[in-house]
Parts: sequence; C-alpha cells; structure tokens
Amino acid sequence: MTATRFALIPLLFIALASRISAADTLTFQQGDGGAYSTTDATFINDTAAVNHGSDVLLAAVVFDMVQQVHAMIRFPDIVGNNAGQIPPGSSIISATLTMTVYNSNPPASATDIQEILADWGENTIDGVAWNALPDPKLGPIIGTLPEGTSGDTPSGDVTSAVQDWASGAANRGVMISQPLVFGFYVSQYHSDDAAVPSMRPKLTVEFSSPVAVEPTTWGRVKALYR
Repeated sequence: MTATRFALIPLLFIALASRISAADTLTFQQGDGGAYSTTDATFINDTAAVNHGSDVLLAAVVFDMVQQVHAMIRFPDIVGNNAGQIPPGSSIISATLTMTVYNSNPPASATDIQEILADWGENTIDGVAWNALPDPKLGPIIGTLPEGTSGDTPSGDVTSAVQDWASGAANRGVMISQPLVFGFYVSQYHSDDAAVPSMRPKLTVEFSSPVAVEPTTWGRVKALYR
C-alpha cells in the first residue's frame, strides 16, 4: 500500500465518526402542520370514572397526600421510518416536554413526569379510573416541570422515555403529577385542544439515527482503495 493510501485511512475513519455523531432535531406539537404531531392528552381521577380527552386544559391535583388527578400526554406517531419521524434504534441525545401554564395554586408548583406503562386511549379511557388500570402503571420519575405561573412555558426532561420508545418499547406517553405532599396543590396546563396552537404540549427531540457500519477488517479497508 502506498503512502497516499495510508494517509487516506485516517480520513476514512474521521468520515465514519462524523456520520455517526451527526444529530437531528424534531419538534412535535398538535397543529404545527407536521404529519406526526398528533397528540393525545387527558386528565384522569384516581377513583372517579370521568374522562376529559376533549378538554382545553389539563390538570394535576393533590390534596393532603392523596393523589387525585393526573395529566396524561402522548405523541403516538413520533417513531417510524418516514421523514419527520425518529428512526427506530436512534440514540436520543435529549428530549424535552414543554407545557404552557394556565394556572397554578399556589402560584409556585412544580410537577413530576413519569413514563406511563399501562395502555390507555384518549377516547377509550372513558369510564376508567386511574386506579382501575392494570399494574404496572408508571415508571420512576424521569423529570420535573419547574414551577410556573400563567403564561409560563416550563420544560421537563423525558429523554429516557423517548429512548425507550425509539428502542422498541410501546409508546404510552407520560404522566404529569403533583408530588404527594400535605396541602392542596393544582397545576393546570393548556391541552392539545387549546384554541391557540402554540400553547399546546410540545415535544422536542434531538437524536442520532442508527448508521449501518461496514465491516472494519483490515482486508475490507484495503479493498476500498484498490
């Protein structure tokens, strides 16, 4: 092999590394014109079988250590092989859920984010209370929506959940809940049915697509320069 061919080998590996590390960013928000921005959202009581899938607001409520109301959000079509979707097998660098606060009581109230593990549907969960859904219902807390007042747009980390979905797990969305504390706390957010599209839940995902890697044997490398 000539010196020129030896000199090209590092450039080959630099090119491969560049391809692998390249990242893309997609956003999903109901009404943004994206083909895969469809959003399911509702809030559900622990024990009362009432559905709010068409409400313009989402609520997370706790009263004296009893979790009463949970907000549920899902972007069901974000993973796939079409343009505008996150390719299966991608590495998720970051994923953030951004909400627009309608009201909070008290004014400063942070909420927790957990991946939902139980099946549900925005239009089929009618008549089902949260406690009636099968276990396991939730994964661990993966992020927190910071405190906010009307008009604020706090964002929370959902990277681990989106990574699960990109890796093949069922996408059942995430839940926003008040921490279990004494007192009465309410957080209300604009839902996917909010009149102003920019106020609806938004998911922003930065990811690296899987790259097909050619065999890296010495013979394979030499063959590229014959």
